[in-house]
Amino acid sequence: MRFARETRFARRLVGAVGLLCLIGFAGGRLGFPGAMNRGFADETGVTVGITGHYRIGCWTAVRVPPPADLSGDARNVTLATLDGDGTRTVYRQTVADAAGTHAYCVPGGEAVPLVIGLGSGETIRTRFPEFSSPASGPSLVPDEMPWVVSFGDPMGVETVGANELLDRAPQVAVSVPDAPDQLPDSAVGYDGVDLMIIHGGGRDLLARMDPRRANAVVDWVRGGGRLMLFLGESAPDLLDAAPWIETLIPLRRSDVEVTDLDPSGMETYMSSQTQLPSLIGVRLPAVGRVLISGRTTRRELVPLAIETVEGLGRVTLVAGDLHRPPIRQWPEHLEMIIRLADGALRPHDGETPRVTRSTAFDDLAGQARVALDRFDMKRPFSFSLVTVVVLAFIAIVGPLDYWLVNRVWKRPGFGWITFPAVTVATAACLTYQARPATSVGDNGASAMEVNRLEIVDLDAVRGRGRGFAWSYFYSHPARRVDIAVRPSEGLQAIAGRIDRMMTAPFGWPGPAFGGIQLAGEDARMPSYEVVIEDDGTGGSATKFASIEKMPLAPRGSKSLATTFSFDVEPATDGGGLLEEVVVSRRRGSELLAGGLTNPLPVDLLDGVLIYRDWAYLLPTRFPAGGRIDSLQNLRQKNFRWHLTRQKVIEESTVSQAWDPSAVDELPRIAEMMMFHQAAGGTRYTTLRHIPLRGLDLSSLRGEDRCLLVGRLAQPLTQIATGRDTAKASDEVSIIRLVLPVGPPDPSP
Repeated sequence: MRFARETRFARRLVGAVGLLCLIGFAGGRLGFPGAMNRGFADETGVTVGITGHYRIGCWTAVRVPPPADLSGDARNVTLATLDGDGTRTVYRQTVADAAGTHAYCVPGGEAVPLVIGLGSGETIRTRFPEFSSPASGPSLVPDEMPWVVSFGDPMGVETVGANELLDRAPQVAVSVPDAPDQLPDSAVGYDGVDLMIIHGGGRDLLARMDPRRANAVVDWVRGGGRLMLFLGESAPDLLDAAPWIETLIPLRRSDVEVTDLDPSGMETYMSSQTQLPSLIGVRLPAVGRVLISGRTTRRELVPLAIETVEGLGRVTLVAGDLHRPPIRQWPEHLEMIIRLADGALRPHDGETPRVTRSTAFDDLAGQARVALDRFDMKRPFSFSLVTVVVLAFIAIVGPLDYWLVNRVWKRPGFGWITFPAVTVATAACLTYQARPATSVGDNGASAMEVNRLEIVDLDAVRGRGRGFAWSYFYSHPARRVDIAVRPSEGLQAIAGRIDRMMTAPFGWPGPAFGGIQLAGEDARMPSYEVVIEDDGTGGSATKFASIEKMPLAPRGSKSLATTFSFDVEPATDGGGLLEEVVVSRRRGSELLAGGLTNPLPVDLLDGVLIYRDWAYLLPTRFPAGGRIDSLQNLRQKNFRWHLTRQKVIEESTVSQAWDPSAVDELPRIAEMMMFHQAAGGTRYTTLRHIPLRGLDLSSLRGEDRCLLVGRLAQPLTQIATGRDTAKASDEVSIIRLVLPVGPPDPSP
């Protein structure tokens, strides 16, 4: 018997091994793609992201090889991958025929397949890289890990968080491109990047960048990016090689003055006991926020590091070449860079408290997702109710049916009648209860419903704007729908030119969204297309993306995100959005003085004017073109108190606790997403703010900027669904206008 059992076990083991070999052979014959972790590009010549680094759910540049025939001006390229729901998504676009051409898509998971169609019938099959150490090659960059793009030597940033004794890999992903074709040719390719570093060591690369790639960097910074620029002895050569840098800094090439600086200010800033030799650097203007104060060797006061606001982004300028000796060997060199980065080089989940919650998500994006995925048409059913129905059905067709038929009626043959009757009656009741709660349309047929959250930011200084619109679609019956997001009349009245409006699936597996999607391809769902259009030149910054034939499962929903950027309509003789700013500081105080005009062509509802740590509560409706003569007459409140709903009760302050499970107040959730850091961050909400952290403009509450925030009665973007009807169930549209603050009012 023992021999027979061992024989059967050996036979099963051999069969299992043979089956695995057969699956592996079939996978190779069928062309299943393998992992791509061997270098920047695999044998197909395809590079994903920036030097192989990418993020899930972010627009990702894919550098495809050039065709054999370079005679054409443009070609059609398709990128087929999976979205966060595991549905096959095809990104169809037109790109230029040149080496290093980039196409764009949004990966929905780790190591998802990538099938590239080059337009001439040639197909390349590969995969996105899986997660490994980003320092060792191409890799997925997790949401909580900072991602840095360095033009030149990263100066030790690539080693942040590494520990040889603990065998811990670096906690920062650093991309160091060495050729222009490794850089995206559109700002969407930098989606997900946290910090960009530029210094004289990257001069050769910057000099070889074409205007498209240079404009992509400028658009990314002004759209909310973070840039660290080191200007030292190499500053004149650096600005000669990349003149576009002048558009991001308050310094012109003709005004650059290289001088000897006293580095004692840096020593004091870092509380260092190691003395630095003299430092050669650039005399920085005393504008923005001075991070490090210092002197020249002639004892003249000059800043050694400043931070300025450029559009909706921030630029940190350091008066010194930190990539060169002797400061490169300074023990506090790396720690000073980390400190100047102001949190951009620290893990994003470092302050997440360990608390017990009843929610499946741990991020504000997950709370917003649950709030958006609530529809009037969908009848809610709790899990407990479904459990009771199932148990009741089992009880009826089991013990109760047996007791009645066999014990009471004593007719066992009746079971052939009672069992189907109970089953049909239960199915009919469940089908009736599963009908849509509301009905729209002329014929009474149920249509789609859509919930939307829209946040639009305008910079009145540079005349640039950006927007983010998160839309959730729900359909009771199964259908396929075309979706295009286009500007409304209100946005057209504000924007002079819209250069990007990209719509793509949004949401991916993980605790941030509560694990709403399934990893792997869902073969039951048909594929759909994301059509990317540009101005016809290929690779241009002007891009529009729409959805074609997106499937909606019965009683199912789908999440889409639209990002757009635009130029603000310039001022005319009669005034306009960029007219002279009337907001000014009060002399000898951190409060504002003077009046305020609403320069927008739309009314603001429940508006708030935010300056530093103060919030000015505007009237319930601030009409377009309306004016408030004196800000001092408005109710003033501490901004953090305003966010946390803090009140004074019996000589003590009490804040309203944040409830992560509350999903019925979408405007409140949106307010916290816009100023999470100002409210106290994870210490207040107990939630992280990672996937949508770019919406947080808490850092723009500086000395020379104020923010005018208010809701809109109508969103600035509108959805076109073709022949289908999309009923708006819950729409929240918020606009934030960044205004400059003038000098103190001379009046007493």
